[in-house]
Amino acid sequence: MLNWLDMVPFLLFLVLLNSEGACGAITRAQVEAATGLGFATGVEEYSKTGSTCSYESGPAVVTISTQQLEAELDLKAELRNLTEAIPGSTIREVKGIAERAYAMEIPGAGTQLHVLPAARVYVLISVLGVGDAGRSFDAALRLGRM
Repeated sequence: MLNWLDMVPFLLFLVLLNSEGACGAITRAQVEAATGLGFATGVEEYSKTGSTCSYESGPAVVTISTQQLEAELDLKAELRNLTEAIPGSTIREVKGIAERAYAMEIPGAGTQLHVLPAARVYVLISVLGVGDAGRSFDAALRLGRM
């Protein structure tokens, strides 16, 4: 079981997200610090269930998305669907970010960090096109821990 103190950075992220949207929760400066690249100002989109912010820099794209789910996810089915949708991808559990967090590494593209901090809250941190798999994984983790 995760110690609640380990979740404090992520809980602060959720508070910011509710008040400022995804672009306010993880800023361009934070994306640049995590990736080592310069990015354009984030483009934010809202839906009735969440917010998505995309930062672009040439082929590099960092996306922060959050959704308030109508029902709790069937986690095993969702993880299976993710790996089936992108052949060659691998998923591994990531400790220390939230109660449940998984990194999906996509060969030749980057890393998606899937975070479930509460039963009906889903956050995606996608880091694509920033370099090799290790670099994108490290950047996604840094952003998840901010």
